[in-house]
This record gives sequence, C-alpha cells and structure tokens, in this order.
Amino acid sequence: MSDGFVFLGDETIDAFMADHESHVKFLGGPVGTGKSVGCLFEVARFCLRAVPENDDGTPAKAKALVIRQDQSKIKSTVLQTFRSLFGKVSDDLTKMAYPIVVEDLPFKGEIDGVERTVLITWVFLGVASLDEANTKLKSFEATCAYINETQTYEGTWIVNNTFERLGRYPMPKRDENGDILATGYQGQRMIVADFNPPADDHWLYKADKEDAKPATWRFYKYPPPLLYIKDVDGNIVDFEPNPEAKDYAKKQSSGYNYWLDQARALVRQPGGLRKIRIDIQGEYGNSYAGKPVYEEWDDDLHIAKTKLVANKSKPFYVGFDHSGVNPAMVIAQMGDGGLAIIHELYAGEMTVEDFLDEVFVPLLNEYGYDRKNMTIILDPHDAR
Repeated sequence: MSDGFVFLGDETIDAFMADHESHVKFLGGPVGTGKSVGCLFEVARFCLRAVPENDDGTPAKAKALVIRQDQSKIKSTVLQTFRSLFGKVSDDLTKMAYPIVVEDLPFKGEIDGVERTVLITWVFLGVASLDEANTKLKSFEATCAYINETQTYEGTWIVNNTFERLGRYPMPKRDENGDILATGYQGQRMIVADFNPPADDHWLYKADKEDAKPATWRFYKYPPPLLYIKDVDGNIVDFEPNPEAKDYAKKQSSGYNYWLDQARALVRQPGGLRKIRIDIQGEYGNSYAGKPVYEEWDDDLHIAKTKLVANKSKPFYVGFDHSGVNPAMVIAQMGDGGLAIIHELYAGEMTVEDFLDEVFVPLLNEYGYDRKNMTIILDPHDAR
C-alpha cells in the first residue's frame, strides 16, 4: 500500500514512514530535527491506512494514544507541536487536567491513488511509572500510539504495556456468521517512539545495538548536524556543517546555525562537550553508576589523548579512599597541563590491609616510585 507521501525530502523520516512492517518504530537523533512532527504525522497516516471508510463512503473512526511521562510536558511540548501541525486545538482543550482528548479530528490523505478521510480521536496521556501504566491503560482501546521522549522511561514496560492496548479500536466488521470482513479494520497496530540518545546502559541503547531485540522493532536515527574540527592533539576546537544533515537542516529558519551557535557556546563550558555529543550530535552518552561527584566532568576534556607517564624524580600524590569495604586509590602528579592521574587502583571488596599489600605496594615496586616523594591524602569524610 502506498500513499506517495514525501516529508520535505527528509530521507530519514521518509524511510521511517515507508516502513509498514515494523510494529514498533523508534526515531532518534539530535534536538531540532522534527522527530515529534514526523511521529505525529505517521500516527495519523497509519490510521488512514489501517481503518477503511464505511461502506457508505463516510469516514470511519480511529483512536490514537499519545504518551509522555508528565501531563504538564504534554501541554508545553507535544500538544503545541500537534496544534501547529493539525490545528483545531482550542485553549479549552489544553486546559484539561487529565487526559486531554481531541475528538473526531478529520485527517485526509491518498491511499493507493484514492483520497479518503479518517476521523481520529487523539488521547494525550501522562504515564510516569509502571503502576500508572497498569492503572491508566487498563481496558484502554486504541488503534496506534506515539510515545514521546522515550528515553525518559527506564524500562521496556512502557512499550509492552502500550502495545497490549492497541489493535482494539475500531471494532471489526463482521458478516452474518460473525466472521471478520476484509473491508473493515483488521486489527493492525503500531507504536512510534521518538528519543534523544540516553546513556549506553539504557535499555534503548541495548535494544538498538543488540540482536536480541524483537524482530518487529526497528530504529531510525538522524545523522549528526555537525562535524568536529580537531587540532593536532585531537581536541575539539570548532564545528562545521555535516552535508548528510542537509535534508533536515533546512527545517530550521537559521539552518545549520541552529546547532552551530549552540555547540560553539557550549564547547568551552564545563560538561559542554557531553551536552554537545548527546543533545546536538545525537550520540549515545557514557554510562555512570550513581550520582557523579563532579557534574562538570567531560571525557573529551579530562581524559588524556595519549598515555600519561610519571616523572619518577618529582613528587607524586596518592588519594586514598580507605573507608568501607571497597578501598580505592588514584596516583597523581602535577604536570604542564595541571594535575594528571597516572594510575587508578580498585580491586572490589577487600580489606584495607589486603589492598595495601596486594595492590598498592606491588604497583610501587613495579614502576619504581621513590617513596620519599610520596604524599598520601586520606578521605577526609571517613569518621575513623
């Protein structure tokens, strides 16, 4: 089935919309690419494809579910995009507390060369947790769904629970024997889900990279809008437009400058390179366990491009976390570029005595450090 639709000549969204086989389609990439516009439009097009008109030629009805974690964010983001795309969303509707419902909005298009219309009821629903999903989605019936900002969910339950509620509206047409007629809705279902790339321990990253993901899931990702310009040491010093992003760059009134201005403002800020990599370039981030001690940490800025070697004749410093049952150390030395971490020592659960005897002292001996140049700095928060 073909409707001949081309979305502003954007190859990524065109491929996304041309996929009529996948049950769950993920659309990822940088901010400002038009992911939410593409997902909303694909939901409407799916309703048009899947729900034929009534036998008398009048429009049939479909129901589309739009989900985000927070109801207030639905109003401030995705609902505003919906209003700009489809119109006819009154201020009274946007003031609804929960859920927000836009009933029987007509959507016209061409299917196999024939123009037709479907009446779509849009339901905008905030679902923040599995418990809320079990409560709010219970007995809900819809044709298809759009999960907005999918990276804000910590598990695949949001996809699985939503998928269970689809393919249930409208009711199929049946003959006098109760058999389903081919002229009506056949129970097709689809989820579209957009996301900004999360950390590399997130389920989205694993689903994208692993072969174990369901066969009916497919990921589509926009190319980054910018290319890095680096100096001879590999440091990022500037950016230039990525020709592969020209299809979506023209959606912004300022073109590539929409991302260039942001990247150049962030490149020298603490933590800026990480924000550039994830938000602007659409790359998956690094994973961290727990809360970072230094929020301004940035791999590109703080990790050396070449191996660091200690000067054995100069003083060196040992930072020692000796509390608890997981002792750890860093061995540092002042260099031309500031404090450099030469070694990091950690061996899991171990007594302090065993850590010193089996990890720390053997390293000193292996590298020939002069202990007269050593200063040990203990964790000041240790009550002992």
